[in-house]
Amino acid sequence: YVKGPDYKNRAPTKSGNLGKEEAAVREVGGELAYTDDETFSSSKLINDFLNPLSDQVVGYIRNFREKYSSDQIEELLSKIQDLNVLVVGEAIIDEYCFSEAIGKSGKEPVLVTKFKRSEKYAGGTVAIANHLAGFCKSVSLITYLGGRDSYQELITSSLKPNVTPIFITVEDRPTILKRRYLESSPLQKLFEVYVMEDRPLPDEADSEFCAALQRLIPQSDLVVVADYGHNLIGSEAKQILIEKPKFLALNTQANAGNRGFHTISAYPKADYVSLSESELRLDYRRREGDLKTMVLAMANKMNVKQATITSGKNGVMTYGRGLGCFIAPGFDQAVVDRVGSGDAVLALTSPLACIDAPPEINAFLANVAGSLAVRIVGNSSFIDRSIIMKSVNSLLK
Repeated sequence: YVKGPDYKNRAPTKSGNLGKEEAAVREVGGELAYTDDETFSSSKLINDFLNPLSDQVVGYIRNFREKYSSDQIEELLSKIQDLNVLVVGEAIIDEYCFSEAIGKSGKEPVLVTKFKRSEKYAGGTVAIANHLAGFCKSVSLITYLGGRDSYQELITSSLKPNVTPIFITVEDRPTILKRRYLESSPLQKLFEVYVMEDRPLPDEADSEFCAALQRLIPQSDLVVVADYGHNLIGSEAKQILIEKPKFLALNTQANAGNRGFHTISAYPKADYVSLSESELRLDYRRREGDLKTMVLAMANKMNVKQATITSGKNGVMTYGRGLGCFIAPGFDQAVVDRVGSGDAVLALTSPLACIDAPPEINAFLANVAGSLAVRIVGNSSFIDRSIIMKSVNSLLK
C-alpha cells in the first residue's frame, strides 16, 4: 500500500487516518511503503492556483500554516476525545416549510406561496450535543420537553449513540418549536413562527432540573451551557452552573423570543464564552466602537480563560488570558443557512478551550466549523472530527 513522500515523516497514531490505514494493510498481510518522488498534492495545487478564497484569507492561512500544522491540530482533537461533556439548555425543534411564491393575494397586499413540503430537525442543545459527540467520548444532555407536542421520538432518534439525554417534562406546555417558511429555490426565509411557552419552569420541574445538574456536573470534565433565553435556567440552576463545573463554557443567545432582555451579563463568570459580535454589543449597548475593547472588558469582568466572538463573514476574534486577542478572517464563500452555525462553533471550540488549546488555533477552527455549518440546511447533519480534519488538511496543504 503506497503513500506519497509527504506521509513518510508522519508517525502513525491509532486514532489518525494513517494509523487506521496501516492497521488495515497489516491485517491482510500487506506492507505500507512510501515513494520518493516529487509531491503534487491536488489540494495544494488548488490552494495555489485555483483558490476561491479572498487574498486576505489566503494570506492569513499562509501565515497560520507557518506556525501550526495539520498534525498539531489532529493531536489537539485527539486530546478532547476522552472528555465527558454535559450539555445544558433548551431543546428546539426547527421546522422548515418549503414553498414557492406564486404572487399577491387578490384581496389583500399579502404574498401568497404554494406549499411544497416540510421537514423537522432537532436543534438547540440537541444539535450541540450531536456536534460534541463527534469529538468527545460521552455526552450527557439535560433539557426540557413539553408534555404535549413533545417531539421526544424525533429528538431521541436523532441523537448519536454516545449522547445520553435527561428530559425534564412539563405536562401543560409544548416543546419549543421554531417554524420557518422559505422560498425553496433559492433557499430564502420569508418569516418565522415560534411555538413555545416561555414562562419559568414550575417549581417541581425546576427542582428536578436542579437535582439533575447536581448529579451530573461532578461527573463531567466540561459543562457546555447554551442558554437561549426561554426561561429554562432559573436562579437556582444558574447558581449551580456558576459554582459547580470544573470548566464552564457558555453562550447566551439573542433572539426574537428574548427581545434584548437576555445577555451574557446574566452570568457573572465562566471559564469560556462563545458569542456573536451582535450578542456582545447588545450586552454593552454599543452598536459601534472597538470590538477588542469590549472583548477585553467582558473577559476581565467574567474572569474568563478564553473567549470566541464570531462576526459572520468578517470572521472570528478569540481571546486568551495573558495572550490577548487574535483575529481570523471568515472563510465562507457560499451561505446556505446560518441557523445552527454558532452552535457548531460553540461545540467545537468549548472542549478545545477546556484543554487550553491555543486561542489562535481556536480562531482558525471556529472559522472552519462555521463555514461548514452554514452549508447545512437547519440541523440536518452535524460536524465531526473527520469532517473538520478533511477541511483542515485541504486548507493547510
